[in-house]
Parts: sequence; C-alpha cells; structure tokens
Amino acid sequence: MQIHVQYLTDHSGARTAVQVPFLEWQKFIAEYDSLRKRAKLKDGLRDALSEAGDIRIGKKKPVTLKSFIDEL
Repeated sequence: MQIHVQYLTDHSGARTAVQVPFLEWQKFIAEYDSLRKRAKLKDGLRDALSEAGDIRIGKKKPVTLKSFIDEL
C-alpha cells in the first residue's frame, strides 16, 4: 500500500506534521487493525502451545474445561 503524504514545516523547514488523504488513512487503519488482530491471535496460540508443553512435562497443572470457561 502506498500512502501519499504531505509534510508541514515550520519557518526553519523542520517537519512538524504530516497530512495523509483521508481514504488512504482509512485503508491504512483497516490494514493495521487486521495485522494487530492477527498478531494477537498468534501470540495467544504461542502461549497456549507453550502452556501445553509445560503441562505435558508436569511443570504446570492442567485446567479443566469448566475452570477455563469460568475464567472467561
């Protein structure tokens, strides 16, 4: 995705702000939200697999389905 930006500068030429066309901004935010949700899901799966490994080797106590649901 290409975003067309315009920079606002102060009297000395230092960049102080950025302008992005609104439709491009909306597309960017939608894609960002999608990537953030995907990353959250991956982290949850990684944690679950790690926990399953800990349970398998006896490092962690298993949780019943009822207890799991009650925690939600």
